[in-house]
Amino acid sequence: MCISGIYRIKESYYIKSLEYFAGQSGLIAGNYTFYESPDLGHSGVFKGKFVTYWTKNEKGDFEYMELPAIDGNNQFSGTWTEYGKTKGIITNWGDSRIPNSGDLDIGTSEFGPNRKYQKYGWDSFIKAYSDGFDKETTEKARQNELTEWWKD
Repeated sequence: MCISGIYRIKESYYIKSLEYFAGQSGLIAGNYTFYESPDLGHSGVFKGKFVTYWTKNEKGDFEYMELPAIDGNNQFSGTWTEYGKTKGIITNWGDSRIPNSGDLDIGTSEFGPNRKYQKYGWDSFIKAYSDGFDKETTEKARQNELTEWWKD
C-alpha cells in the first residue's frame, strides 16, 4: 500500500514516576493525516488524533515505549474519507486497545471484542484468543489471524 502522511505534534510531556527515570520517557500527542495512493482504487485520507508513549535508549535515541502499566499505546482515533467523497467513516486503532470503541472492547488488560460483534468481522479473532473453543478451532483461527491478507 502506498501511503504518505503528516504527524503534527501538539503536546509533549515527560513521565515523572518512580518506575521511569525523569526525562527518559514521556508521551507525544497531536494530529495525523495519512494519504493512500489514489491509484489503488477505493482509497482515501485518514485524519484524526494520536497519542504515543516514548522512551530514550542508552544512546539517547527515542524509541517506542512498551509499558505494562499503560492500557494501550500508539492510539489513533479519527476518520477515513474516500477520495471524492465528503462523508468519512470512523477508524480507530492502537496497540493493545482500540480507542473510543464503546462496548466493542470488553477486555480487561488488553483488547477483547464483545461476542455480540462476532458476526461483524470478529469471528476469527474471538475464536483465536477467547476461551471456550476446542484446540483445533483455536489453532485454525490463529493461523487465519496470522495471514497477511493486506499484502495480496
